[in-house]
Amino acid sequence: MTINMKNWTGKDIPIARSRGGKISVYNYEDNLIIPSRSVWPHPDIIKKLYRSNHDKDFDKTSLEALSVKLGFYCDLQSLRSEDAITWSIFGTLLYFSKHQQVQFVNSLLEIIDEKPTVQDCQIQLWTRIAHPDTLVSGGPELDFQVIGDNIVILGECKWTAKVAEKQGKQKNKNQLQLRTEYLEKYGKRIFPNINRQLVLIVGLTKPQNSVCPNITWEEACNNTQHPLKQEISRYYHWKKEFGQ
Repeated sequence: MTINMKNWTGKDIPIARSRGGKISVYNYEDNLIIPSRSVWPHPDIIKKLYRSNHDKDFDKTSLEALSVKLGFYCDLQSLRSEDAITWSIFGTLLYFSKHQQVQFVNSLLEIIDEKPTVQDCQIQLWTRIAHPDTLVSGGPELDFQVIGDNIVILGECKWTAKVAEKQGKQKNKNQLQLRTEYLEKYGKRIFPNINRQLVLIVGLTKPQNSVCPNITWEEACNNTQHPLKQEISRYYHWKKEFGQ
């Protein structure tokens, strides 16, 4: 029997529960904010349409239902997906003007007590950089990056997951160390005209004793400078209620 719930828009959508009781939607699009009149799917979303390692968490009937849309189950269907909220907050900006993107970036900088002086920027999701230990391709994946005229931000987003440990060539670093080392070793060479370079953490709560600046999803979603401020506020509260 199909189970329904209302998503963040109030629309009734079919869902399935994993053996552990976690909610996933039949259609990954019901778990995202998609700006109106947009060319869809965005190229950054295509990067995330692959088979999940968590498909074994569902019984056969549920997995078959979850696989109808794409032919497989993907992580964007899970309400616990950090990629889903990363897209909905940062990815949706790509459909708006450069001025609106700059306004949002500057408002984030104010939250972390940085000077909001960005006048131009480029935003991209889920890009891999060279590995700082080996310089080979396919290194750490940036959840988002902002390349501004006077700042570089490498974003690391978390929902329920913790910062991954045992990273790097010797398995003695964490995710944040790898990104920070990349900027320390090569940031000045790659961005010679930009003095401020930072790794920014976005999470449900503020991490203790973090050396990196951080904001919460609530702070990001209460940001009045986002062009979809009403939508992301509703989306955040829905996800927080049902996606933990």
